[in-house]
Parts: sequence; C-alpha cells; structure tokens
Amino acid sequence: MNKSLILAFCTVFTFLVLLSSCSDKLNQPGFPGFRCNLNGSEYIADTSNYIKSLGTNIYAYTAGTKRFTFNLVRADTVGTFALDTILSNNTATYTDGVTLYRSISGSVVITQFYNDSLKMVTGYFNFTGRVPGTSGNTITISDGYFNNIPRQQ
Repeated sequence: MNKSLILAFCTVFTFLVLLSSCSDKLNQPGFPGFRCNLNGSEYIADTSNYIKSLGTNIYAYTAGTKRFTFNLVRADTVGTFALDTILSNNTATYTDGVTLYRSISGSVVITQFYNDSLKMVTGYFNFTGRVPGTSGNTITISDGYFNNIPRQQ
C-alpha cells in the first residue's frame, strides 16, 4: 500500500474512535448537563442554570413543559441538603405541564461550587415527590446529577 492510503485509513479510523467515545461520554455522570431517572425513564434537560443569592436555586427545563426546581436555602458551599415538604427550608419540585410534584423526602448533594470566573455548580440528587394535598400521585426521581451547571447572569 502507498503512504497516502495508509494515512487516509488512519485518519478515518481515528475520527471514528473519537466520535464513538464522544457519544459514550453522553451517558457518563461527568458529562455537562442535568439528568435523572423519572419514574424509571431517563430525563435529560435541554437547559439548566442556577441562581445564588441567600441560597442556591437550580433550574432544569426541557423544550416542552417539564421543569425541575431546587430551592436550597443557605446552600452556599458543598454539602448534603435534605429535602422535605414545603415547610422545610430545602425543597424540590417537578412540573409536568400543569401538574406540580413537591418533594416529600430525598436529598441534594453539592459536590463542587466554582466561585471563580467559571461560576458553575456540580452535584447529585434523588427525591420522592407528591402532588400537594393528595395522599397518592407520587413520582420517584433517582440517579440524578447536574454537572457544571452555569450561573445565570
């Protein structure tokens, strides 16, 4: 074989290896974004950000009407924050259209705050939510994580 053919083969092979490794990274917890299992089905947010004032509010949305909101009062550093009912300082909600589910148990763990010029937050979460005022209508959120979620400007 001539050198040009070998070089072309190596280039195409390298490109295919890199392309396949990129798609594999989409399924790894280290990949930037917001993901979780929602009643056993994968949820991937289209957009996510956080606001930091007296605590930390983390938001994640999809193009439709699905939305997660975490309200973590006094969460200005890494740590574990227990989620409870609305009477708690720390709550999570999931909205699917007009149906709102509020956390009744669970936790959010913030593993990294980037307070430098990057201004990002990373962590993981799980919770059980219920439609307020009902004894049923629950959802289970598991294996959730957010990685390098940017601060809203």
